[in-house]
Amino acid sequence: MKLEMEVLNLDGSVTKDSDVSRCIEYVQAGKIVIIKKYLQNAGLMNEITNYVFRCISSLFGNEAEQKIQSDGLEKIHNHLTPEQVKALYHEVRKELKNKMPAVTASMFREFGVNEEFFVHDASIIRLMLPYAEQKKYEHNTELGKLTLHGPHHDFYQNVPLNAINTWIALGKVQKENSMFIYPDCWGQRIPQGKDEAVRNDQYLGDPIEFAMEEGDALIFHSNHMHASRLNSTDETRVVLTNRITLGKPFYPYENKPHKYFSSNGFKPIADYEGIFSKSGFIGTQQPVVSKLRTKVLKLKSKWVGDTLSSDMPPVDDRSRADQGFLAEGEFSQLQEGQVRPLNKGTCITRLNGELVKFGRYCPHQGADLALGYMEDGQIVCPHHGAKFDVKTGEANCDGLRQLIAKG
Repeated sequence: MKLEMEVLNLDGSVTKDSDVSRCIEYVQAGKIVIIKKYLQNAGLMNEITNYVFRCISSLFGNEAEQKIQSDGLEKIHNHLTPEQVKALYHEVRKELKNKMPAVTASMFREFGVNEEFFVHDASIIRLMLPYAEQKKYEHNTELGKLTLHGPHHDFYQNVPLNAINTWIALGKVQKENSMFIYPDCWGQRIPQGKDEAVRNDQYLGDPIEFAMEEGDALIFHSNHMHASRLNSTDETRVVLTNRITLGKPFYPYENKPHKYFSSNGFKPIADYEGIFSKSGFIGTQQPVVSKLRTKVLKLKSKWVGDTLSSDMPPVDDRSRADQGFLAEGEFSQLQEGQVRPLNKGTCITRLNGELVKFGRYCPHQGADLALGYMEDGQIVCPHHGAKFDVKTGEANCDGLRQLIAKG
């Protein structure tokens, strides 16, 4: 299989490489890798999308399936309500759980991982609707799957420290509906706040953005700080995700293991022609932790408590809560596009030589815009990428409240 890679470096530059055996080397160094047209090259694009369409037909009838198939999965919100999309999410997951571990195992063999590795059992379809539709869900409904997940390390959720994530596009992914990855935080542990995300006072640096075509596979280390991007487009973002660990899963809290299978239980993908038409689990279920040991560890957690692994990355408290307010006598020092807090409720920037003041907190979920950055006359929220015109307060998508513009 001939595959091409785009490698997103920590400095934001992009290099290309056709030697996919270097994929893991890049990922272990903190780089983000996009394998171009992976599903098409593996003969799986139609297999997986046809499975999703069968689920649509079984839940909502042939007419709905035909309309969505004609328009593409990116337009699913034009034909299904948010509650119907939620039902589809749960239905699709049933067979993903049986089939995707085999797909993931085969994928990483293609990337040159020959020694035993371990595959997570819970592959997920993530359907991020345009924000005006997505906001109709409860705030934390299926966090990160159907609603936005704030900036986080996966180990906040006890994901193994040695996990590598896959993020595969079933339709086009635009920069404005993908996700943020924050390279400045690589190798560090940013303090956790609520909703399995960072504290609002943490400076994360400028994020890496990317776009993908259908069938592309994004591979990145789960320790990266990353976040869902608020979908300001008119298309639903549809991706499949899973993860592996190189070696046995190594947990932040060992008393709460997830379920992983040994790669030795799966054959090469070529042996799975028609994989999504077969019934039941594909492969041999060889859990790395037995059910009995899982029960023992959970009881231990309940009665003894959890012990944080000493191998967690070092804490990097990037609080800007004590960042000094910009005094009036310092206005001349403010650079073009620089953002500073003026007081507890106001930010100030210089736009085309003019000083502009605006509200400090994002109308979406309250992120501190003093930690954001300017782009084309708009302040970009550092958590989910919402954009607001600093002069008018106008948001870049329907459904968002305006930012307070202060002149």
